Amino acid sequence: MYLFHIEPWGACQIDSSTSGKHGFGLPKLFKITSRDGSFAGTYTLRFKNRALHGFEVSERSNSELIRAAISQFCAWTGNRDHDFEDELDTSFARYTGEVSNRHGRVLSETSLLPRDRQRDRSDGPA
Repeated sequence: MYLFHIEPWGACQIDSSTSGKHGFGLPKLFKITSRDGSFAGTYTLRFKNRALHGFEVSERSNSELIRAAISQFCAWTGNRDHDFEDELDTSFARYTGEVSNRHGRVLSETSLLPRDRQRDRSDGPA
């Protein structure tokens, strides 16, 4: 579970899961829901890694997929009070806003690992 906040939809969460034994099945699912009740529907995106099927598409990291899913959700103009399901469009630019894990730690834009806030500061040489 990852958390983000966008206007006008407020606090949201995105859950990702896979099907199949040990999570190696396809497709990956990304489900976006409201955390504060500002909308009632679930926005679900499916992702099939076409790199595994002989297409010339590089493998995407989970961080890239999560951020593309958030961007696609932000761009969607449908009724957010109804459930919606579609394919994930990886051509969307990655969402650059803050995304945090369930413990509140901010995730970097390229990794699902939390940023080390000590390293983010540039206090100069020690």
